Amino acid sequence: MNNFNFFESYLDKTNDKTSSKNIIPILLIGLVFLSLFYYQWTLNQDKYSLLSEIDGINNTINEPERQSSYKKAVDARNRSEEIKIVLDEVEITINDLNEKFNISKLMVTSIIDEVPKNTYIRLIDYKDPLINITCTSDSYESAAQYIYNIKTSNEEFANVFMPSIDFEDGDYHYNLSVELGGDTDEDIK
Repeated sequence: MNNFNFFESYLDKTNDKTSSKNIIPILLIGLVFLSLFYYQWTLNQDKYSLLSEIDGINNTINEPERQSSYKKAVDARNRSEEIKIVLDEVEITINDLNEKFNISKLMVTSIIDEVPKNTYIRLIDYKDPLINITCTSDSYESAAQYIYNIKTSNEEFANVFMPSIDFEDGDYHYNLSVELGGDTDEDIK
């Protein structure tokens, strides 16, 4: 005889439900793996895109024209730093000389500003307490005028005198000595 199980149809129905319950988690797990695979694929695409962009930038940077421009800019910056150091040293030296020799820019400027027409300064030398000026003039009167101009221009000049004068090739070549000290002696030698 056939075994009839009264609950057989129920068992078949519950087995169907069990398999349908398994389908949803299996689909979800599949979707998770598919999304992880897609995410990994997009990351790889981004990586290759960034690598190609980096290669393009490196190629642009390493172009010979850009490299030479970069070298020129670096050299110019180094030269400007060296020049700044030299200028700082010159400024320090000027300040030291001004303090050491008690000669100011105003005194030198006043010596230069008082030069009459047709008189040319060849050299200005300072040996404490004298400023020695080597000049050339076209006339003896211009030389005398220059002495007078210097004497009356600055109160710090104690004495102005001409130790030597020579007439050569139609011009007077002479030296002036300006003594510093602010003496009230009005003699012009």
